[in-house]
Parts: sequence; C-alpha cells; structure tokens
Amino acid sequence: MPSSAPSLPPTPDQTAGLLLVARRFAEEYGLPRSSVEQILAATGASRESALEIEAALVAALEELAQSMSSCERAPEVDDRDRINALTHEALCYVMQNPACTRRTARGRHAAVYRQFVIELRARYADVSALAFADAVRVPVSTLDAWMRSRRGVVALVAQMPMTAQRTSAAQTTTSSP
Repeated sequence: MPSSAPSLPPTPDQTAGLLLVARRFAEEYGLPRSSVEQILAATGASRESALEIEAALVAALEELAQSMSSCERAPEVDDRDRINALTHEALCYVMQNPACTRRTARGRHAAVYRQFVIELRARYADVSALAFADAVRVPVSTLDAWMRSRRGVVALVAQMPMTAQRTSAAQTTTSSP
C-alpha cells in the first residue's frame, strides 16, 4: 500500500508555515491552538520564512476555494476527438490486459494499469482531470493520488519540454536548503 507521506520531507520552515495556517482553523473547531512561538520552537524554523510560507499557503487556499466555487467555475471544454482517442487507448489496453483491473465496489487496479494511466495522463495533460478520469473510468480522487505518487511526478516530468525541465531543476536546486 503506497504511503501518503511526501517523498521529500518538508523543511522546518515549510512545516511551521503549514502549522501557522492550521492554527487559524484550530480555534474555529474547538481544537487547542499553539502560539506562533510554540510552533517556531518546536520546528526550529525561522520566523520570517515561516510567515512567508504561511502567507503563500493562505493565498493558495483562497485561490483553490475560488476555483472550486460552483458559481464561479467556467465549464471546461474538452475536445471530443481527444477524449474519444483517450477512451479508445484505455479500452484497448484493458482488452489486451484483462487482469489489469477488476470490477469491485472499490475497483482494483494492477500496478501495470496504474502506470499505464499515469503515462496516459502525462500525454493527455491538456484534458481536464474530470474528463480524463471519466474517460478511463477511474475516480478523480484516485487519479489525483496516482499522479501525486513518485511515478506520476516522473511521468509528468518526462513529458515536459526539455527547457521546462531545466527551469524546474534549477528552481529545485536554488530552493534547496
């Protein structure tokens, strides 16, 4: 069973930033609320960096909330020909590898099928996640989990143009502690 833990552990500043965001909600739900000083002492984080990360996370949460708002969401338009080609590829794969997936209450998928879907998603990255998941008959939450896995990230990076890979690698190198 894959672990939900991130493959790269967060830095103390990142952990503190996340805890600072979480403390905003703790009181609302009647949970104990740590002070900023307690969080910084426990994580060993720098106050300035932790507060910057907190602000970035709050901004990202606000953006996510806006994008998920049903009244503001613009309908996604996907090219039917691309969706049909995607569905055809998935169907052909399952027909050639009938043991790769089983129909149960939760659905069970062999590792080879998960890898196939991950690689397919990387090639069809322009198709919305909802349309893609529907085309390959996998719940969106499952698709998201697969794509967050190490194999999913590797597949996406492999599909990136070489210049974007270099930029991404440079950002990773410069952001390392």
